[in-house]
Amino acid sequence: MIIIAILVRINDEVSMTGLRQYYRSLNVNLWLVGLALIGLALAGYSLLAGRIDSTARLAVIILSLPLLALMALFDFKLQIIPNHLLLINLVMTTFIIFWQSYSQNLPLLSLWLYYLAAGSACGLLFLLVKLLKSGLGAGDVKLFFVLGYSLGFDIGLSVIFYSGLLAVIYVLFMLLTKRIDFNKRLPLAPFALIGLIISLFLIFK
Repeated sequence: MIIIAILVRINDEVSMTGLRQYYRSLNVNLWLVGLALIGLALAGYSLLAGRIDSTARLAVIILSLPLLALMALFDFKLQIIPNHLLLINLVMTTFIIFWQSYSQNLPLLSLWLYYLAAGSACGLLFLLVKLLKSGLGAGDVKLFFVLGYSLGFDIGLSVIFYSGLLAVIYVLFMLLTKRIDFNKRLPLAPFALIGLIISLFLIFK
């Protein structure tokens, strides 16, 4: 259902604003952002290349890092997580799953179901939290489904833990300093990005 929601929303998103105007609304230098995203991917590769045995898994992580960073930028500045970025991540991961199955002679269905189960577990966890009227947006549910689908159970659940911990610390700090605005949704994608970086350092140290 989360995948269908992304596919349904993608056409409206693009037709309503146009991708060029969509990115201009960020009000940032897109060239600098692009260079920063490329730098993040290269930095991730240089740090992880010798620590991850699976080339396919390394590829997913390296490609997910800049995509998540761009989602974090959108979420921080505009309080939205673009569906087209989530779709790119989904398609990219699915392609790499097929490649991993072929190159390592692994059963495709079992491999795909593993990542689908990881994504469903992460997405359903946030869906339950959203149903408790916690202030989470639908974009957060879709984001963590995609992260779980891309990264698997170990990294996906680790990202949830650290991003949740960082978000709680931030909210407590804002409450203590009396600067919190209860009318605004808390952007979770920036915390997810930091949580992913922490998880990668701890899991593949």
